Amino acid sequence: WILFSVGSADIAGVNGPVTEAAWTANLGSALDTLHAAYPAAQIRVMRPLFINYSANSDVMNDDWIPPVLASRAAWADVGPDERTFLDETTMADGLHPTPTGYALTAVEWQTVMGY
Repeated sequence: WILFSVGSADIAGVNGPVTEAAWTANLGSALDTLHAAYPAAQIRVMRPLFINYSANSDVMNDDWIPPVLASRAAWADVGPDERTFLDETTMADGLHPTPTGYALTAVEWQTVMGY
């Protein structure tokens, strides 16, 4: 398994505007690099939550990630969706989970892996 968590800063555009073309190319490149290094691994990509940018998060999670994974479906698939199990009370700063949030994240990863 490779458990790949897309960073919240990637969807927030903290380093400048985020465009779909650049973002999907970067995600695809990262996945291809991991697959080349570990060809037998199954890669799961977590859908991130960024409290302050829910609209950007929704577009990226719902519209941008699936096509990137579709062409890599034999070895890459969607993982947990942070929007379904994290909220303001489990996010320390809108970007990073609290200890409780990390515990919830671990449970979600275990579920995806069948544990």
